[in-house]
Formats: sequence, C-alpha cells, structure tokens
Amino acid sequence: MNFSKYMTYNPDTGEAFWLERSREEFPSDGAWCSYNKRFAGKRVGTKVVTRAGKVYIRFMFMGKSYLLHRVIWFMVHGLWPDEIDHENGSGTDNRLKNLSSTTRMDNQKNRRRYKNRVLPTGVCESRYGGFIAYIQHDKKRVGLGTFATVDLAAKARQEASLKYGYKSGHGEIRPL
Repeated sequence: MNFSKYMTYNPDTGEAFWLERSREEFPSDGAWCSYNKRFAGKRVGTKVVTRAGKVYIRFMFMGKSYLLHRVIWFMVHGLWPDEIDHENGSGTDNRLKNLSSTTRMDNQKNRRRYKNRVLPTGVCESRYGGFIAYIQHDKKRVGLGTFATVDLAAKARQEASLKYGYKSGHGEIRPL
C-alpha cells in the first residue's frame, strides 16, 4: 500500500495529514468533492484507549483499521515492524526520533508504571517481613533477594534493570 500517495508525514512533529485525492479515484464528482472537503488537509486518525489504558492514534483506510505509528514506520522504512516502541512512553508522540522497531520482549522493557502501584516496579512485600526484589528475564521471574527496606530492594531492582538491558524509563509513571 502506498500511504505516501494519500497522506503526508512530518517526522519532526509526528503529525500526519490527509492529502487531496484525485477525481479518478471516485465514482462521482459529488463523492470526490465530499471526500476532499471532509478529509484533505485534516490530521490523520483519532486517539483511542486500549484496555490497558494506553493511548494511540488509529485510523480507517480502505476499510481497514491501522495504528498510525506502524504506518509511519512503513512509510519511512518500507517494511512493517513486528512491534513499535515509543521511547518516551507516549503512544501519541509519533515523531520519528521517538519510534523504534523492536521485538515484543524488548518493548516490554520500556513499560510504564501503573499509577495505582504503591511499591516500586519489581518490588513486593514479603509475608515474612521485608521486601522482595525481582525482575523478569527471558520469560522467567528472577529473584534478587529479600531486603529490610523498600529503598534497598528498589536499588537492587534498578541495578538488575541495567544488567538485563531494561530502558531507563521502565517502571516510571509516564504519559499514556
């Protein structure tokens, strides 16, 4: 699909806009005028919220639903990504410098922290006293030890995050 024929993208702002379409693409003058009045020059897509609370920009095109960040990657690089990571955690920030093609496992290393979580990411309270630090690596939960304070457990988790290649924003409260 040649999306560049139908929309324009600014890599510095992350915005995409519909282009005016030619008369040959429509069955009548009315349909052509109506489409261009309604869409040409307008921003592509609308914000949608996933079940997990993440916000992205989605749009319909030729009867199919697309996520804008995936289409942008395709327009710029010529191939569909397995998964796109928004480096700053904001699913609506589609600037090219904020997007990277990644695997599902690596994308999880940049997950945001849920606002309702009291303890730091990777720390839970032990039923025997103290706090347990843990990290997920190669689909397995790795225990990092039991600590007397939350701060010590969080420090152990932070060190493990660096060791296992987690991104600096992992576990932080960030924009959706």
